[in-house]
Amino acid sequence: MADMLKMTVNVYAKIERGESDVNTTRLEQIAKMLGVQAEDISTFDTDFIFQNYTNQKDTYIKSAIYNTVQKELYERLLSEKDKRIEALETQIKALYALLQAGKAN
Repeated sequence: MADMLKMTVNVYAKIERGESDVNTTRLEQIAKMLGVQAEDISTFDTDFIFQNYTNQKDTYIKSAIYNTVQKELYERLLSEKDKRIEALETQIKALYALLQAGKAN
């Protein structure tokens, strides 16, 4: 990214860490490279777990899961999904073994 903006990695790193102010022109260049609006970068909220940007005729739609309670719920749901997938994979392996045993007889 630093190379594309024709700046040193250190200068770009300071921008990413918020240690250096960015002028409007530079912000627009960064936004263009990332495929977002400059406003999306300047108003980014670090409490968001994620932000999805969908460009439909220059209209950006933001959807986000953000507060702590929602974050905890989201993480629990992901954990439960992973457990369910693991249980289903175990069942599939057991059924496959039964099928193979039946074919052998």
